[in-house]
Amino acid sequence: MQALDDARVFLPDVWATHAEYYPEKEALVIPEENRDPDAGQIRDWTNQRVAKHQRLAGVEFRTEFPRNALGKVLKRQLREPYWRE
Repeated sequence: MQALDDARVFLPDVWATHAEYYPEKEALVIPEENRDPDAGQIRDWTNQRVAKHQRLAGVEFRTEFPRNALGKVLKRQLREPYWRE
């Protein structure tokens, strides 16, 4: 989602983002080191810039994303907790 990727540029507390759609749209966010971003601000900022069907229901903070040996994000591992529910 482009607007969520833009949050890394326009919101100084955000270091990395990923959008997950199971069961509702959630932003997975890695905050900048020694920063405490506001989940509501990230959600509101993104929702103002996307279509109604793309709006985020929530924001979840992570310390890191699972990656393979080449450094690519393992999206399947990010989705696993949502598939189990």
